[in-house]
Amino acid sequence: MKLYTVREAAEEYFTNNISISHLYNLIKRKNLNCIFIGHKILIPEEALDDFCQKNLNQVRKDII
Repeated sequence: MKLYTVREAAEEYFTNNISISHLYNLIKRKNLNCIFIGHKILIPEEALDDFCQKNLNQVRKDII
């Protein structure tokens, strides 16, 4: 299982298409699952995949 820091998720997974601050907001609103280790936040790649899939389905529903 690959784990990303918030910065790595923004830069590597989303290729800077989603900002770091937006990811922090998603985490704060509990829209993105993550792991807290002390002050460090780690995001499993599976959680990012799930988030994208759920939002892709929502976009498709809005289009139809």
